[in-house]
Amino acid sequence: MILVFATPEEGRELLRLSTRQPEIVRPQTSGPCVHYGLYGCEVPREDGQCPHLDNASIVCPIKDALGAAQAYAPAEPESVEPEPDDGALHTYTVPATRKPTNPNAWSDEEEEVIRRARNAKEAVTLYYGAYPQSSRTYAAVQSRWYRLRAAGELAAPEPDEDPVFAVPRPAYRPGDRVRIVHPLHRGHTGEIVRYFPATENYLVAIDGMPDMIVLTDAQMEAA
Repeated sequence: MILVFATPEEGRELLRLSTRQPEIVRPQTSGPCVHYGLYGCEVPREDGQCPHLDNASIVCPIKDALGAAQAYAPAEPESVEPEPDDGALHTYTVPATRKPTNPNAWSDEEEEVIRRARNAKEAVTLYYGAYPQSSRTYAAVQSRWYRLRAAGELAAPEPDEDPVFAVPRPAYRPGDRVRIVHPLHRGHTGEIVRYFPATENYLVAIDGMPDMIVLTDAQMEAA
């Protein structure tokens, strides 16, 4: 026979009447925490808190981390006070945007030639006489003349100008030899076949080619 002297609770534990494992709390006043074992902290309290959290004499890496977490206070966000409004209007300089240059813009010199013409047809003759290498079309020159006329920017005729002598005369006659300066056949030579007074154009036969081309006197020069 074995006699067991135990309290009722210890008796139940010994007889396996309770599934709870026995908890042994060893009192201590300082030194390494007795609850910290090989597998971490073996805290005996039901709330999971360290029984020695307030005792600075007992050291434990878990207790130190818990104490640091409770003592940490998040820093308040830094507030930036707005500048006082004095009620005055404040201006700010914005860099100017550089506008792209339009390569097709008409220059003052070009418009000066066109505004001297009395009609759109004469504007073409005067313009190509001054700018034989220009890539502008007849329609563009005539449209510019109409725009200048609508704006009232055409040059006024001289008071003593005789309209009889202002009529343009043909610079070339049929049979004359010419050299073409038009970009399409620049450098080729040819012969004047016919002159059209209504349009002030010439029909030119190009040397060595079966084609003929209609040109103005500004698009040719004497060969």
